[in-house]
Amino acid sequence: MSVFSVTDFTLEQSSIQIENNPFLLSHSISEIYVKEQLVGYSFMGTAPSKTDSFDYLILFDPSFTIKKATVLVYREDHGGEIASKRWLSQFVEKQSSSRFTYGDSISAISGATISVQSMTASVNHVFSSLKYVQSSVGQ
Repeated sequence: MSVFSVTDFTLEQSSIQIENNPFLLSHSISEIYVKEQLVGYSFMGTAPSKTDSFDYLILFDPSFTIKKATVLVYREDHGGEIASKRWLSQFVEKQSSSRFTYGDSISAISGATISVQSMTASVNHVFSSLKYVQSSVGQ
């Protein structure tokens, strides 16, 4: 796992709860441990596209800064450009206090408008929820 520069790690289901909404259809959060030390979090979410949905993965460090974002499965015939590393790099190194705006801080993609807006809204929702989690545990 090159994001955390390790190859031997364990995943444990996290107790962090995030409510689903129209832009976050389902999700799971796991804690990533190396030698029993928390090194980050894995967030797998499902967001809607034009007629279906897509699955994405975000890897966070322990302070919920995005280290990597990737689209795992895109089920539409058009709009798959949201899976490009270049486009997804707009989310990397952003913290839970960040807010993304389609067409401003997040670039539009011709032919993928709905998916881009959905991913942007989904990540904003995750960040809003994580900000609440962080403030409730005093981080």
